[in-house]
Order: sequence, then C-alpha cells, then structure tokens
Amino acid sequence: MEFNISGRNLAVSDRFREYAEEKVSKIEQLGDKVQRLDAKVTKEAKARNAESSMTVELTVLGRGPVVRAEASAADKFAAFDLAYGKLLER
Repeated sequence: MEFNISGRNLAVSDRFREYAEEKVSKIEQLGDKVQRLDAKVTKEAKARNAESSMTVELTVLGRGPVVRAEASAADKFAAFDLAYGKLLER
C-alpha cells in the first residue's frame, strides 16, 4: 500500500510522519482492496477558534468506493486520531 502525506501552511515533521505510518499499517490489514492512502494536514492561518486550527483529511483509494474522513483539533496528532477513528468506522 502506498502512503502519501502532505502539509498545507506547515511542514510535516518526521515524528508525525512515523506516527501516521504506524497507525496506517493497521488499515492494510482490513483488506487487499486498499491501494493508496492520502493524508493532508492543514493549518488554518486565521483560525478564530484555536481548538480547531489543525485539520487532517484521510482518503483511501483502491478498488471499490473512495473512503474519506476529516477531523479538526488543536494539534495535528489529535486531529489525526479523530480522522483515523472515523475512517475505521467506515
């Protein structure tokens, strides 16, 4: 499975990349239909509410329907965990 992670308005640290890759390895076990997972981390430059300044979007591409989850939180780790939980529910 291919995993792509990108950042918008911020640099994606190696620590966050390793954290995300560790979590994503569990998605591979769900089935062989998953071919690629794209993660996009966005920092809102002018967020009025500091609790939702980081947004993580996860998109699973493969055979069958495209599955997408999005979540916002104060930091990127919490936002990733929320989006990951939503993705596993689907």
